[in-house]
Amino acid sequence: MRRRITSRRAFIVSAVAGGLAASVPAGAGANRRPLDLDDPRDNLDAYIKARSDVSGADAPLWSTGNAWSYIPGQRSKLLFRTTGLAISRTVRDDGGYTWLNRECLYFQDPETGEVIDRWINPFTEREVQVFHIRNIHVNSRFDYGGGSRPPLQPYMEHMGDVTFYSDLMFFGPSPLSMEDYPAYVGSPYYQGASVYNHHVRRADLENLDLGAAPAIVSWVSNRQWAPWMEMGSWAGGMVISTRGKKLAKVSDLPADILDYMERNDPEYLRSPEEVTRDTTSFYEEFKKYVDEKRAGQ
Repeated sequence: MRRRITSRRAFIVSAVAGGLAASVPAGAGANRRPLDLDDPRDNLDAYIKARSDVSGADAPLWSTGNAWSYIPGQRSKLLFRTTGLAISRTVRDDGGYTWLNRECLYFQDPETGEVIDRWINPFTEREVQVFHIRNIHVNSRFDYGGGSRPPLQPYMEHMGDVTFYSDLMFFGPSPLSMEDYPAYVGSPYYQGASVYNHHVRRADLENLDLGAAPAIVSWVSNRQWAPWMEMGSWAGGMVISTRGKKLAKVSDLPADILDYMERNDPEYLRSPEEVTRDTTSFYEEFKKYVDEKRAGQ
């Protein structure tokens, strides 16, 4: 019996190895540098390669998903489909990377997938204008250890697959005060969570011919009602669940979304040109809209 098991194992190992060899392009790994992901420098280089592009080229991350209501004691409703694009590039120096990024998330009709501009809120039964998430600058700095960031980007590895992950929990003063904007926010605090995963192959991270490693991505966000939904002090919020991938080029976006962005948001199809640490939020644009509306402009 032991001999049969051993033979069967040998057959399985041989078959798997043969399949992997067939799936790897000829010459792959010829220009390769092994990485120690517990070394701060290797760890950060791999993280940037997974999330963006170490060569400084634009790296588009596309995702698609659903936005659900979450109200305690009620069944969740599918409110929207979503499509997102984050496009980044990096500027490398001796100390690390300046990461330049802009991102958008579009709310779509849950049945047709069409990007919508008006929405009838099923809870309040009021029609509202939709404000898609457009953040023109979402920039950051990643250093080879030290500074305000931990020395290692968290990751897990199993059988040649590497996943970099970030569990971000947000809590702070609301961008819109309850006293001045009671129809749009229901708390003096902005609270939520964003959970990111970037899945790559170690072989791609170690391939020196690649500036950007092909990546499968996922993003789950637990957030308060969007202010444009005019939910005020309603309990609950939204859960947005998405999945996607890094694209070789921005023209690989789904044709309908690419067409929409070329007509409406062409600047979001490329990374920021200016090397700056400034960040902007769609909350600022929404506040400006409300203030101008109140002023009768």
